[in-house]
Amino acid sequence: MQPKNAGALSKRGQVLRRQKKLDEAIIDFDAVLRISPDEVAARKFRASAFMQKQQWQKAIDDYTEVLKRSPGDEQALERRGFAYRSLKQYEKAIDDFTALIKKSPKDPETYRRRAYAYRLTGQSDKAENDLKVILKLRPDDKDAQARLKSVQGRTVATPDKPPAR
Repeated sequence: MQPKNAGALSKRGQVLRRQKKLDEAIIDFDAVLRISPDEVAARKFRASAFMQKQQWQKAIDDYTEVLKRSPGDEQALERRGFAYRSLKQYEKAIDDFTALIKKSPKDPETYRRRAYAYRLTGQSDKAENDLKVILKLRPDDKDAQARLKSVQGRTVATPDKPPAR
């Protein structure tokens, strides 16, 4: 193999990543990025390997670079949001999911991800709103129905306690 052939290194890195040889794959993607620092695909593949290794901050860094070069990359936004959520940086995750919703307002999964992040921040009213949107898009969504019931159960007022909104 030619050590300066970015295309070959990237292909090998992809194969290694699929084989779960993540450290070796990252080495190949690092080499690609030394040769071609603006190579978006290699950066996305490396970010994916970091995600598999649960190296959330490294994945965030790579996805942020991808988004600088390709601002409309929905997959990078979604995955960066997941990484932020994994690091308990919920507001940043919510920002990414909100940006995705603006791009694809009919995607119930993004509302579900944002609703979950809202719940983790104690914003039950916003989680409830997102779950209702999911049910408008997919009326038979059992998961959304159950989550909505759970959220609404936590916001019910009792005589000695106001609603938890």
